[in-house]
Amino acid sequence: MNPPALAGGVFNKIFIKFNTLNLKIWNKEGADVQSINLSVLIFEDDRPLAELTAKYLCSYGMRAKFVTNFAEFEKIWGKEDFDILLLDIMLGDVDGISLCRHIRSTCSIPIIFITALGEETDIVVGLEVGADDYIVKPFSPRVLLAHIKSIMRRAGEKPEPAEIRAAQSDNIYFDGWILDCRSCMLIDREGRGVSLSYSLYRLLVYFLEHPFELIERERLVRCLKSAENEELLLHRLDAHISRLRACLGDNGKEHKYIKTVRNIGYRFVAENISREEKLS
Repeated sequence: MNPPALAGGVFNKIFIKFNTLNLKIWNKEGADVQSINLSVLIFEDDRPLAELTAKYLCSYGMRAKFVTNFAEFEKIWGKEDFDILLLDIMLGDVDGISLCRHIRSTCSIPIIFITALGEETDIVVGLEVGADDYIVKPFSPRVLLAHIKSIMRRAGEKPEPAEIRAAQSDNIYFDGWILDCRSCMLIDREGRGVSLSYSLYRLLVYFLEHPFELIERERLVRCLKSAENEELLLHRLDAHISRLRACLGDNGKEHKYIKTVRNIGYRFVAENISREEKLS
């Protein structure tokens, strides 16, 4: 049997009573149940649904915790390390959209919205403020698991060795930053580094190769060289851009490096881009 779709309210209260038994059945039916070493935080104000989701993910070896209000979120956020955040939008004491925008301005953790808001405008706004994915309630647990696997697979991807070897130099220098093309590490003026995913690395290299040029969204999607559907990638592009901005500390209202050209694309603004370090 397929796991029933998850929704809020009375259904969850009934369903959670036989949740433990059903989880075992679902896992037996899965073709290849493997332990997934991930730490997940769930922010969902419907406690039965939050508990159910956490139990399901834990049955696959994940370490899942949930919070149901902003006070609980503040106590745990920043004090524990999480690999992914599952976030509702219509929360009782905080707006999920605003919270996502704030989180995205400070870190690049993958975020999945799980919400009852399913209109096209809702989905577009959710992705534009920085979410990596968007799931509409009611949803299947297996679908959620597939989305988590997909996001973490993309987040962990690195450029292929051939691409790195083809680089003209080990490093690209710009405005005090260093992009180490061999390790895919972005290093700031203080020597602090952040490891870039495949998508972020490809985007940054493409921007550095086309400074001050207006680049259409479609061109940026093509530069990612992904096998995924182009329309889906277009929806996710804003999330990638938001995460790259966070890596660059480009979080102000007036973005310094990656400028948005409304309804067209983006422009990367940086001086002194070079394959050779400039000594001052």
